Amino acid sequence: MVRKGFSSQDDEPTVDLRERWRRVGDFVSAPLDDGIVVLDLTDGSHYFLGETAGDIWQLLEEPRTVAEIGEELVSTYAITREECQSSVGAFLHDLAAKQLVERVPIDG
Repeated sequence: MVRKGFSSQDDEPTVDLRERWRRVGDFVSAPLDDGIVVLDLTDGSHYFLGETAGDIWQLLEEPRTVAEIGEELVSTYAITREECQSSVGAFLHDLAAKQLVERVPIDG
């Protein structure tokens, strides 16, 4: 999966800023000049994540909310908080569809 920046789309899922997300599976990652490569050790699949997506992946070393990830990225990239949170939420849903991340129950 490659996502080198943010784009706003009308069909993005609704984002709950309190949702906490975490990586699932057994992964190793390595930095590249323009992103990172992630290897799933359970099935051998690999993913290239561009710079921004790689930043999100690195932030998910520990469970974080969409709002927490957004705050980190807004301080790094020229993007509005609202656009950032929406794009982060959509990207996390993309990763979840590939079973790379999952939601952590809000009260758990």
